[in-house]
Amino acid sequence: AWLAGGYLVCYEDWTGEAAWRPFAVLPPPSFTPFRDASQGPCMYDVTLCDCFRALFNARRDKCFDFAAFDPDEYEKYEKVEHGDFNVISDKFIAFSSPVARKSELCPGVFTFTPSDYVQLFRPRGVTAIIRLNKKTYDRSEFLQAGMNHYDLYFLDGSVPPPSIAQRFLDICEAEGGAVAVHCKA
Repeated sequence: AWLAGGYLVCYEDWTGEAAWRPFAVLPPPSFTPFRDASQGPCMYDVTLCDCFRALFNARRDKCFDFAAFDPDEYEKYEKVEHGDFNVISDKFIAFSSPVARKSELCPGVFTFTPSDYVQLFRPRGVTAIIRLNKKTYDRSEFLQAGMNHYDLYFLDGSVPPPSIAQRFLDICEAEGGAVAVHCKA
């Protein structure tokens, strides 16, 4: 259903609601809403219709463009051994939380420290790191590399309070370069 609806939005220029209509007539429960990876109770549902709307809005607002999307680069950096990050747009990168000390997860695959990420982010114009989860590393390596660092912690899997959401938006608007945000989940 996601692929079919995504096709309708991306290639047939349907709105999110129009792409949802063919699936809305199916008997319930046809599609389970997205659930966050956290262990606690789910604070919100994200439906297929929400995803179709988001894709439509991203294309309309030029946040997503197939012509500029490089699937090989996406697949490479999405893997843990290459940094476990995703370039969302020229302004945003989502990445896995760095660790204080590098450790081997499995043969030849290591966790990433702030200095590892600095090497990946510098060529992408990252000027700020936003940490949304608990502290797992010392932010000084990012600061020493000339990147701003902000802590906006809120409970994993929950919706951030309005004050944190507003601070996030203020930071993103003030930063001249790209903003890398973790935890990726």
